[in-house]
Amino acid sequence: MVLPVAFSLVRIAAPHVRRPAREPVGKRWRSANNMAQQQRTCLFDLDGTLLETESLSTKAIQSVLDPFDVVITWDLKKKLLGKQWRDWTKIVIDDLGLQGRLTDEQLFRGWETHLAQLYPSAEVMAGVDQLTTHLQAAGVQQAVCTSSTSAAVAKKRATKQALFDRFELIVCGDDAEIGSGKPAPDIFLLGAKRCGVDPSRCVVFEDSVFGCMAGRAAGCTVVAIPDPKLDKADFELVADVVVPSLADFDPQSVGLPPFN
Repeated sequence: MVLPVAFSLVRIAAPHVRRPAREPVGKRWRSANNMAQQQRTCLFDLDGTLLETESLSTKAIQSVLDPFDVVITWDLKKKLLGKQWRDWTKIVIDDLGLQGRLTDEQLFRGWETHLAQLYPSAEVMAGVDQLTTHLQAAGVQQAVCTSSTSAAVAKKRATKQALFDRFELIVCGDDAEIGSGKPAPDIFLLGAKRCGVDPSRCVVFEDSVFGCMAGRAAGCTVVAIPDPKLDKADFELVADVVVPSLADFDPQSVGLPPFN
């Protein structure tokens, strides 16, 4: 799973922040023309990056927890962002002392059932339609790399077909070729492989620190779109560009074709 991220998006004074020094990829930043020639594939996280499903996910988790008279707080929830379901369910159960009362599988299945009922109300994140439509028209290859299971993605796709049609492929968290979830680089390495490109030619878009760490470990350029409740400084350590929303993103900042 990727615990989707609910943003109350706000604009900040500086529309984006680029990490000042990351020499392993620094040579790609020499000129906009050079970057434009190299950055030709975009790998997008799904929940919290393309779709605003975090608030829905929180409601679904809380529905499972209600009989136990416990509450999922923001401090707990932010530990789950970007994690696969086998990881985040264990964190919830351990943190809330539910061992022996609720299993990982029960939490996941209950969450999945409640969330499926909420998917139709999920909204596309700000700036997503403009950016993905622009990249598609410019001939930039796009893929989704999500920790969500293939079954969950199919349900989300059913309500947002126009958005998903812009992506050439989707890599899900339960793919047999993924050994470890984020922050391991596996999912982005697999996405690049299936797109037929070197990871160094990919731009990863992520809303979680773990996702950004995974993109960086894969050798990709990383654009972070964090929840405003999270510490932006944490993202500046692991991303090349940090923006409050994709509505504020300048494609040229990472060598993608400029908006007309």
